[in-house]
Amino acid sequence: MSWRFGRAVHALLTSEADSGRWTARARDTFGSLRNQYDFLRPDADVVVTDREMEEVRWFTFAGGMINTALSDILRAHGFEDVSTSDFWIRVAGSTDAKRVRDSIRSKEAGEIRTSFRIADEFLENLKFNECLPTELSHDILRKRLLSLDELEATRGNEVVEVIV
Repeated sequence: MSWRFGRAVHALLTSEADSGRWTARARDTFGSLRNQYDFLRPDADVVVTDREMEEVRWFTFAGGMINTALSDILRAHGFEDVSTSDFWIRVAGSTDAKRVRDSIRSKEAGEIRTSFRIADEFLENLKFNECLPTELSHDILRKRLLSLDELEATRGNEVVEVIV
């Protein structure tokens, strides 16, 4: 999922508005989802620290690529059990939300993009990949997959911590 689409989902979940074009079933579904995610804030990302499960989950709604790039930064800062979705980054085995945020904010957007590891399947789909030096192929894909503006917006978002 792209960053724009993820942020649009966040906006829908944190809004009370609905559309006259929605069916009754759509209204019910959105109502249910909004209740499920009622801890979200329209003006900030939410980091949920679950002391019982020993995990921190940052609800970024930034999309899979950006969350994967941010998870690479967390691993580089010593967090071993990191997983992602299009909507969140989960760090298991830690309840230190401040350290999670500080680790990501310690790198500028350009540094995050430069350090992003490109998977082989992306290289295989790059036209003329076999004609390019490997590092150039990686740079091209990093620029296509990770927008500096979107990375900066995500790492710079206001963050509110919720402890459960």
